Amino acid sequence: MKAYQPHQPISAAKHTRMIYLWTNGHSAREIAQEIGVSMSTVYRWIKQWHRSRATKMAGGLAKMIWLLCCFALLAPDVALAQEIATTAESTGDAILEKTESSLHSPSSSDTVRRVSFQASEAATTDSYLRFLPEYPGMAAVTINLWIRFRHFSTGMDVFISYFGDKDDIIQYYHDWKNKEIVLRIHGYRLATPFNMQLYIWNHITISFDVLNYNYNVVINGQLMPSKMTVEYEDFAGESIPGGGILVIGQDQDSPGGDFAITQAISGDYADFCVLPRSFSLELIKDFKCSSHIRGNESIFTDALENWKVVGDVEILLINRTELSQATKDLFILLPEKKYFSGAFKLCLTLGLPMALPKDDDENSLLFEKSLVIESQCLSDWGTNLWIGAKGNPVTGKWENLVDGLPLAHDNLDEGFNYVSEARQCISMGSSLYPKTWYNTECSKYKPCPACENSPVNSIQVRGLCKESRFDRELHIRGTMNLKPVFHGNFYSKMWWDNNTWVMASRYLPDLKARMILTSPDDYPVGIHQWRISGDECPAEEVDLLLTVCGEESFPCNDGTCIHMSQRCDLRAHCDDGSDELGCDKAFIGSEYEKTLPPPPPETEDVLNVTLSVTITAIRKLNLLDQSVTLDVLVMSEWKDSRLNYADLQDEQYRNQIQNSERLWKPRIITTDEAGSLVDLVNRGSSLVVVRMSEPLPEDDVMVTKAIVFPGSGNPLLLIEELSITFQCQFDLLWFPFDNQRCSLNLKLNDVESKLVRMIASEPQYLGPEKLLEYQVQQVRMAAAVEGGSGQKLTVVFTNLFRYYLANSYLPSFLLVVISYSTFYFRLEDFNERIMVSITAMLVLVALFQQTSSTILKTTYLKLIDVWYMDQHGGTTAPENDRRNRTDSHGLDVGQRAVRAPHCPRNGCQRVHRVQVDPALGAGGQCQQQTSKGEVKSCRREDYEYATPCKSSSTACNTSRHLIPDPLRSPDVGFLLGL
Repeated sequence: MKAYQPHQPISAAKHTRMIYLWTNGHSAREIAQEIGVSMSTVYRWIKQWHRSRATKMAGGLAKMIWLLCCFALLAPDVALAQEIATTAESTGDAILEKTESSLHSPSSSDTVRRVSFQASEAATTDSYLRFLPEYPGMAAVTINLWIRFRHFSTGMDVFISYFGDKDDIIQYYHDWKNKEIVLRIHGYRLATPFNMQLYIWNHITISFDVLNYNYNVVINGQLMPSKMTVEYEDFAGESIPGGGILVIGQDQDSPGGDFAITQAISGDYADFCVLPRSFSLELIKDFKCSSHIRGNESIFTDALENWKVVGDVEILLINRTELSQATKDLFILLPEKKYFSGAFKLCLTLGLPMALPKDDDENSLLFEKSLVIESQCLSDWGTNLWIGAKGNPVTGKWENLVDGLPLAHDNLDEGFNYVSEARQCISMGSSLYPKTWYNTECSKYKPCPACENSPVNSIQVRGLCKESRFDRELHIRGTMNLKPVFHGNFYSKMWWDNNTWVMASRYLPDLKARMILTSPDDYPVGIHQWRISGDECPAEEVDLLLTVCGEESFPCNDGTCIHMSQRCDLRAHCDDGSDELGCDKAFIGSEYEKTLPPPPPETEDVLNVTLSVTITAIRKLNLLDQSVTLDVLVMSEWKDSRLNYADLQDEQYRNQIQNSERLWKPRIITTDEAGSLVDLVNRGSSLVVVRMSEPLPEDDVMVTKAIVFPGSGNPLLLIEELSITFQCQFDLLWFPFDNQRCSLNLKLNDVESKLVRMIASEPQYLGPEKLLEYQVQQVRMAAAVEGGSGQKLTVVFTNLFRYYLANSYLPSFLLVVISYSTFYFRLEDFNERIMVSITAMLVLVALFQQTSSTILKTTYLKLIDVWYMDQHGGTTAPENDRRNRTDSHGLDVGQRAVRAPHCPRNGCQRVHRVQVDPALGAGGQCQQQTSKGEVKSCRREDYEYATPCKSSSTACNTSRHLIPDPLRSPDVGFLLGL
């Protein structure tokens, strides 16, 4: 800001013109522009005219006083100035006195009487009005009142109590718990839903025709829906009897007495009356008692001679216009010098937005309040207060902090109205620069925070025991020692006593609490330690959390708020990181015993544990070792009613229990089919809570806010990732066309099995169905055979026999075919026949050995063993080839012969079959029959059958013995291994 310069002289004409414009309603900006001076100069001349007395005066009289003050400032003689000022002051006093007397005149139609109960703020039953004349009987009644609560009663706030001979006849009250206004009148109950607020005037008019059951309820000019029920049929429909006792401000439990502090009114009445007739809806929408009072039949508070005022009651005559206004200040100023971020945070923790005047009147009011704390708040920039606006360096405009919209009103000095990278905040000038706003560096200067008195939420007090007599909800109203005062809904009050923050009760004088300060600038919001005396709680020093956070918000330790979903999400959102502290989900009582199973539900004899098994993969299936390794996800679910849980989320992974060893968990024993324990590797486990029910009512006994869920409605889920290796007795009789069944037994120990029942759901298999040798055909779960609480998990495997078809059966079959094909080799190629057969035999043996090495050796023959054995014995000549056969000539064809070298071909017809006479033996003759039927000796060069000659014609004797065909001889074939 520019350095301070001495004021330049201004002509008297300009002074006169300035005062004239100001008194005629012109703004300081307009005056400065017309006269040619700065706004600060205008405010400097008129600042002392803005006294509280002057603002109450009528317009013309106020202008006269301001002119007198102005002349006093301009007077050259000091004595003359003092005389003028004294005249102005006396004139103002006379005006005020006259104004006050007129306001207290009962003849004014614009005035009403305000009756304040418990006016001194002390809670007492000795504060009420009693109607002195005899109460008249009525067939209809209309009750009108303006009411403003300062505190609620812990029971009900009784407006009117009319007591007859034995009981209440009329009881008109506010039920703050159920948020309704109730009229109980001579057997009827009429309830009107309405949420009454503290410190706010509300206009309530009710017209009820007892005989005709007609009624209308109007609140603040609006017809309200109401519900009427009949409570006592004996009285319903009869006129209201007279002669009883009427009291306002208390509830009678006996005629004129037996008052209770829990039913007493702490607040103000205005324009109260009870009229003995009903009115139409149009008339009661804007009802005024003075317009409808007739004679002595009406009951109203303006006739004070008819009332007995008892105890702490204050009656004042006020202007009716005050009834439509909130009685709280527009702004709350906090005399704590802070940077802009600190000022914003302080208002935020109190649940208040930063002050941003909407017009010149509000700006003037804020400036006047700032003068009171100027000595504590004057910054080096010459400003007192921060304004709730922020500059946008991109657009170059000033924006509202609440909605981000451009400012609709500002009072920025023309030379300091720009937005820059350095100056993005606004502060209000001190008395040297009155009412003017200046752009300010946010982190360089320290004016004080100014907050708008429009709280978003009430202030909640957490950490008090259930028996505590302090209020658990506070509201800001008024100031004391320049700091805000916090009032409870019922009896508590908190204020700054210049040493620390004090909380006391207006009902119990011995009940007090004092905050243990860690810094003189501390405010009670957030977590602080308090020293308590006179309370029902056993602890004398406790941590209390004061927060404005709503139901969906989590209060940080410093009083700021974040959304509840950001609590314990592994990222710090609070400035102090408190949202990631104390994230354990389970509340474990001191009587919890983890070795005992949870109690069963009321409808069950035992605790049910639901078991869910998911096989994620089959890690190993070893035929040689007869072992199987499964990767299994075992999930056990049960409910523990001994526990409560905090802040459960819909996502299960965010509900993990820390240090789960403190809790009872089902101990599942896993064995194979033989009953032997398996090899188990735990690759990871977690215990989470599954959110399934609604939360319990909020418990403010806990300092740290938590949404609590019952253990009886939200099950625990134990998730274990296991690798289980166990023995499986494979049955390979039909290998490789076999099916294998491998089972696991899951059960509890003997003790827990008596108290816990295991219920299994359908298992799942998520891995690949086809393995190297087997395919997973089925996974099933069934109750254990022994009938206990255990479950039996069975996995069925089917052999992928195509491998063996391609690598064993098909090659061996082809070898048989190859061996068999040697039957069709020529007889002369005996060596080739032998070589092919032996090679096929050796390959078949090697193939058999290779296959046998990859499968389990068993004492019994497997199907594949039988196949290979059949191949070894099945390559001999077919049975019908080994038997003796005869041709068409009746000759035996059981033997073949090699060529007969001495049998000539000349003259012999070639035949396809040459037979050998068995009678000739090895030295038989080879003969052939010609086409003419002659038999001649022949000589064959190739293999063929020899046929005996049919005649005694030329014969040739073989020079070589006929050799039987080894492939046709069973004995020789067997020796060759074919």
